[in-house]
Amino acid sequence: MPSIKYIARVLSGVRFKKLDHIMEIVKEKSGQNKVHTFFDILWCAARYGAGYYDYLMFGFYDMNGRERDTYLTRVRNKKVQEIMNDIAYSDEFDDKLRFNENFAEFLGRKTLNGETATVADLTAFLDGQEAIFAKINHGDCGRGVEKLYVKDFESPAAMLDYIQENKLVVLEQVLTIWWTTPCTSPTSP
Repeated sequence: MPSIKYIARVLSGVRFKKLDHIMEIVKEKSGQNKVHTFFDILWCAARYGAGYYDYLMFGFYDMNGRERDTYLTRVRNKKVQEIMNDIAYSDEFDDKLRFNENFAEFLGRKTLNGETATVADLTAFLDGQEAIFAKINHGDCGRGVEKLYVKDFESPAAMLDYIQENKLVVLEQVLTIWWTTPCTSPTSP
């Protein structure tokens, strides 16, 4: 069971608009009312370490406790990572700029350091792209991520100014994924 400190930290980061969206999807899928879903999500966070995305993706709304207890939820995954990985290397994974640099050959997408990029670097990076993802370096759970559309900026220089002013220094190519099997994501109905 997760600690009270962890639960408090997770609750402080809850994005209520997204939570409401998740509860609406659960209502559509299961008929469960939103008040029940809200308290069930809280219970699953406290008991199984499940976030609201876990709750939806794993279908916790249709499971009993024994079934829920078999899933590797957000908190449990973090514990596995802590047990299996040497803490001395944690910054290699938490620092997105360093990660992109060290593992560039395995990423399968173009990346650019917006902190050190020149207008020429960004112009070359944008070639053939309609949009890019721009992130803060040490964000998590989607916080500090923006999808920037090239057409929304008058020039690569204007985009670079925006990126640097907002400290969105991790720049990544948008990938198109073609699913070969049915997939249910938190945003799909």
